[in-house]
Amino acid sequence: MALFSLLLALLLDRIKVVKPQWSDRPIHAWVAKQWLADHPSSQFRLAAAVLAPSVVVYLLLSLVGSALWGVIGLLIWCAAAVALLNHLPIRNHFSGYLKAARRGDSQACYHYAQQLDPHTDINSIDSAELGRYIGQTVAWLNYRYFAAVVIYFALFGPVGGLLYSSLRYHADRLQLSHQCPSWLSDFLAIADWAPSRLLALGYMLSGHFTSAMPVWQRYAVDWQTPARTVIGEVALAAEHLPNTPNDSEEKPPICVESTLALLKLARRNFILLLVFISLLTIFGVIA
Repeated sequence: MALFSLLLALLLDRIKVVKPQWSDRPIHAWVAKQWLADHPSSQFRLAAAVLAPSVVVYLLLSLVGSALWGVIGLLIWCAAAVALLNHLPIRNHFSGYLKAARRGDSQACYHYAQQLDPHTDINSIDSAELGRYIGQTVAWLNYRYFAAVVIYFALFGPVGGLLYSSLRYHADRLQLSHQCPSWLSDFLAIADWAPSRLLALGYMLSGHFTSAMPVWQRYAVDWQTPARTVIGEVALAAEHLPNTPNDSEEKPPICVESTLALLKLARRNFILLLVFISLLTIFGVIA
């Protein structure tokens, strides 16, 4: 059921029939408003807001059980998968960045880059390195919003996927205002540890194996290195990027070449992850 739900969600997203409102973000925003509007500093209410969506889905699945031959349960799984994998704003920001880079609008490039990574001061990054940095950011966003969710959804169903997305949403929201409590950051770091190493292994297998293997080995059992560093460094080692601008008018500028190279690598890695989940499903390891 997990594989079917994920593939259906990806198909609907691919053919662009899913509206931006059909996402997990409005759900988490509504829960945060209900629980935290009057008590924004309450740690108990924050924990309740993090857990609420997954608890509701767990109770709902337990309630419907196998009613109507499991059709209702399947619909809940599919709806959850669609909501978890629908991130149209991120796609729009990335598309805007590419268009701005191709027409040579550096100011717009930095604007869209800041939208993709609001936690970093993009203006401090040299324009010559911006494409490479955004490529690493794309690899990170591919993990954070797609691969990690797919892994938790495949292992623990909608409950696991929603719990991870809820942790991510509230941690990101509070980090922007520098108010994220240490326990929330720690829980998210723990949730990211194993999936990030698994996806980094996929980058090694999808790209230049010999170049990426030493980097992956260095981080594989390192408990201290953040997941973003692991993903970014292994992805960068797994793909050979151009070092100097290409003057040919037939090719996009360097900032686009570097970014697109890492984007293609991220796509290959995501396909590899889906194949791995498919094999686990076929052999009965996951449902």
